[in-house]
Amino acid sequence: MVGRLLKDDDTPDIDAIKRLFDEVDVDKNSHISRSELEQIVKKIQFGKVIDADEANTKLYKYLDVDKDNEITEQEFVDGFIKLINSNSNHDDPSSSSSSHETN
Repeated sequence: MVGRLLKDDDTPDIDAIKRLFDEVDVDKNSHISRSELEQIVKKIQFGKVIDADEANTKLYKYLDVDKDNEITEQEFVDGFIKLINSNSNHDDPSSSSSSHETN
């Protein structure tokens, strides 16, 4: 994996997001297909929080802004910046989940 997608100041690290795009773009055609995104989503440990197939479908729809069934590097970067920024605006973990986790 690429590592953190945030800089030390908690802003999106665009270079890291681009490296992630390059890692996900297995066939190096400058676009991410649904199957390429699925491979990386399945590597992420969601546990029982979310189904990997459901996560892939939602993420693909979110990132494929022009709905051409391919995610360009620009769509990927812009989408991840939005995700990171929206996540940083919701610091209360209970706001994104209806169940409580115990550690």
